[in-house]
Amino acid sequence: MVLSKRVESQLQKVRETQNEKFLLDAWNLITKVNENAVQNGTLAPISSDVYVQTAECAIEVGNVGIAEKCLTYYFSSHPPKDQFLCRAYFVDATLQGKKATQLNEILAVDQILKALTLVICGIESIRPSNQRYDFLIYNGSILYWTLARPLMRDDESLTIIPANSPINTNTTNNNNINNINTNNNVGVRAQLIPTLKIMCKALEEISDQNVEWRARYLIELAKSYEEARLYDEAQKTAFFAFSFVNRNLQTSSNLQRPSSSHALSLERRSSSSS
Repeated sequence: MVLSKRVESQLQKVRETQNEKFLLDAWNLITKVNENAVQNGTLAPISSDVYVQTAECAIEVGNVGIAEKCLTYYFSSHPPKDQFLCRAYFVDATLQGKKATQLNEILAVDQILKALTLVICGIESIRPSNQRYDFLIYNGSILYWTLARPLMRDDESLTIIPANSPINTNTTNNNNINNINTNNNVGVRAQLIPTLKIMCKALEEISDQNVEWRARYLIELAKSYEEARLYDEAQKTAFFAFSFVNRNLQTSSNLQRPSSSHALSLERRSSSSS
């Protein structure tokens, strides 16, 4: 479409210059077209993926308002299940993550978890990925990690949830949840388990060659299990991470062998709790 090309031309200038003026020019074109379409009772002659690209550029230059409006247009257009749907979820996750910085600690945790769920929605929209979309899985893992970092703190006193709060470690079923010790508070890191499991699996499916990155995810999942008092799962995941890195040492000269002390500690805890 000619109009889409005109908008994309302005967006390219945004990417090259980071100048919000070109974003506003693109947005004005989109707005006028949509207003005319509403008046005439027709569909706007603009490709739905342009909304996503505009939202991404809006995020780059810090224009949250335009990003949100573009996503509203995009999702109301009943978009196809392709890379742009995934990217739209990533933009939405970024927007929700930004909102967390304006909330108190308890509300911020819920907001971050909401943002992480949107990242997973994006990941799931392209799974199982063909090689064309592998880069989106990796990009999603970076976004997820950036958003989740405030919940990955080791100091449980910073942010805790009541021990009797439901911790869903699996979107289907997980009997191990009954093993959680309800006599103590559980750190919020435990709430990352369901989404971390999906991210670890997605990175495994694309056979990502960044061994260190995949290992970091596995170790974080082990720590989350540990914080949820799921010591058997924590032990299995920690040893898997240790074995995974060892298997890849020969092909990754810059990778350092991880310490097994954490896994051994988990093994002692698991044995003592049984």
